Amino acid sequence: MSRRRTEMRSHMGIRLLTGQISPIVADFGHASVKLLQVSQGAAPELVAAAELPLPEDLRDDVERRDAYIAERIPSILRNRGFKGRRVVVSPHASTTFIEHLQIPSTEGVDSSEQVRLQIQSRLSRAGELVIRSWQVGEVHRDEGLRHEHICVAVERREVMKLVEMFRRLRLSVVGVHDGVGAMVRSFGHLHRRESDQQRRTVYIDLGHGHTRLAITEGTRIVFAKSIPTGGRDLAVVDRIEAASPTPARSRSIAGVSIGALTSESLGVSVAEDRRSDGTPQELSRSIPDAVPANSADETLEHLRNEVAMCLRYHASLFPNTPAERVIFVGGEARRTDLCQGLARTLRLPAQLGDPLARMGGLDRSGLPAGPHPGWAVACGLCVSPTDL
Repeated sequence: MSRRRTEMRSHMGIRLLTGQISPIVADFGHASVKLLQVSQGAAPELVAAAELPLPEDLRDDVERRDAYIAERIPSILRNRGFKGRRVVVSPHASTTFIEHLQIPSTEGVDSSEQVRLQIQSRLSRAGELVIRSWQVGEVHRDEGLRHEHICVAVERREVMKLVEMFRRLRLSVVGVHDGVGAMVRSFGHLHRRESDQQRRTVYIDLGHGHTRLAITEGTRIVFAKSIPTGGRDLAVVDRIEAASPTPARSRSIAGVSIGALTSESLGVSVAEDRRSDGTPQELSRSIPDAVPANSADETLEHLRNEVAMCLRYHASLFPNTPAERVIFVGGEARRTDLCQGLARTLRLPAQLGDPLARMGGLDRSGLPAGPHPGWAVACGLCVSPTDL
């Protein structure tokens, strides 16, 4: 169906979308809260978008931060054209725990109960947990066969805190999802063919407070990890390099590489969209295979080591199906030098992900010019289940 048939225009020239509209989604990050709403379908349209930056002095003060967010969200929703009262949220990465568990294969024993007991013991959390888990493979150990599970857990009080905050704003939370799952869902449309379901992709979400990593087989997550290292920890790298003489490169402002994401600097090979013999808009920028600026910063080296360990663990689980590519998302993914360093560690073709690029109406959204790798979680929340 053509776009002309799926939308109407009023006599005032305002576009009225007749397709299904997603709930309002809220991605709670360390440095900002992203709010997004889209019309769903084969050709999604952006209905409304807004980003609420968080003052630096509030980011680690939970009570003041939450009060600041609750005070400003109503005017943002009212002034930026959001519709409805249904909300899907992704909690702060710092409140979400991702663990790999190996559960013994015991006949007659409920594996979900074993998962619950193991995760509570490992996290040493006295409070009740909201847990989602799924099996990804089998592991043979000396003590017998074990099932490898990925477990995502968040304390119930954190979920209820978000539910209550939006309830006071007369909004209803209808879905709560972790950032890793949402990040992967934002690129689910690239895996519609049967052959795409076998492709192994590494997704790395470079956030301000955390780095989240997922390895997928098509759209199925087979490895996941949250690393408590992000842009705020790597800011020291910028200060070190600013104080040291280095070869000429793109200048950096607030940790964002300016001018590094031009078509000239990103004009190396990119993956083809085999459905249209073209390049997917949301993967249209490749990370150059060049040596990044030298840095002796131990934090950056720690992040590289953590990412490398993730791939080694995946290889131990699936020795015959290696990862084929890496896609960088998250606000810190605009730092080309950081992506280069991690891509060289992985030794994989790397691309910058921008799931907003495929959406109509981006030019009217009020967002700054792209790319927008930091919106992957929000885009994924738009197509996540409303199962709360």
